Amino acid sequence: TSIPLDEKKYGTSWMNDGVQGGSPAFKHTLNYFRKYGHAEKEVKLQVAFGQGQDSFWTNCFPSHLVDQFSGDIKKFGKVLTIIKYTMPLLGLIPLRIMLRMFFFNKDFGDKMYPGNQTANVPCAILERLFDDPNMKLWDYDPETLLPNLPLMVTFPHLETFYSDWAADLKSKGVTIRTNTDVVSILSRDSKNGIRLQTAPFDPENKRRDGDGLGMQNKNPPATTEQYDELVMCMLADDAKKLLGKASTWKERFVLGGARFFDDITITHSDSAYFQKNFETVYSDELCAKPKSKQQEDQIAFAKNEKTGPGNEPSGYRP
Repeated sequence: TSIPLDEKKYGTSWMNDGVQGGSPAFKHTLNYFRKYGHAEKEVKLQVAFGQGQDSFWTNCFPSHLVDQFSGDIKKFGKVLTIIKYTMPLLGLIPLRIMLRMFFFNKDFGDKMYPGNQTANVPCAILERLFDDPNMKLWDYDPETLLPNLPLMVTFPHLETFYSDWAADLKSKGVTIRTNTDVVSILSRDSKNGIRLQTAPFDPENKRRDGDGLGMQNKNPPATTEQYDELVMCMLADDAKKLLGKASTWKERFVLGGARFFDDITITHSDSAYFQKNFETVYSDELCAKPKSKQQEDQIAFAKNEKTGPGNEPSGYRP
């Protein structure tokens, strides 16, 4: 969950392998961090996409692309409201189809919402990320789409947190089993409980079948176990496969509604790569003409001439 770093080179001795932080709306997660003495740290989020005047935009200062799509950005807010009150009808529709239904400019979707699979994201998820008080990442801004420097949090040292959490659970009689594969769920009913099969799992061998779940062939024999209740904390498609014939038609429908794609995430510190593929330095060429005192302040912040709204250190550094 966490990996060591060269503190002299990076200024810190560790980083979390995976999710680095999230929204202050994740109250349940943050409460658990604090309970075990691992509080989160607040940060102001800077994002940037694309390159050059015709493709670049950021939430740090005004850009030509945001000016170009100002009408679509305002319309987007109205569409979010429509999606909210017409779920699940519109909520299941992919973003790419919704944009065509409401006659958005094609470049608005391509340039303002980049990403390998962004176009396939259901509208319900997009609406929740803007509107749901328990799930949203940021507020919708009718002028710039994303707010300027929204408040986010970075997670503490997760390996230490999980160790402390596990120790507390064990002290209360909880048994934690790692390197154990749930091979299959045999049956589920209110009278007899849950019957499932487990088998030892060696992560170094990475023994998996084509569907991503454990298999018995050429592996240690599985053991049948009995439980009163079962809570599955896993991806929807894996849960559907693991439940198999023990699933209900409603579970198959809901769990089958999410599509997952193979992807590779590379965490690195190659500044030359970032400078080649992204706009990492403020330039007057990238900046649009300010339309308000607020935007003038944003430009001054990006140019290291003024601190941020919360006196955070100045400078554009997405």
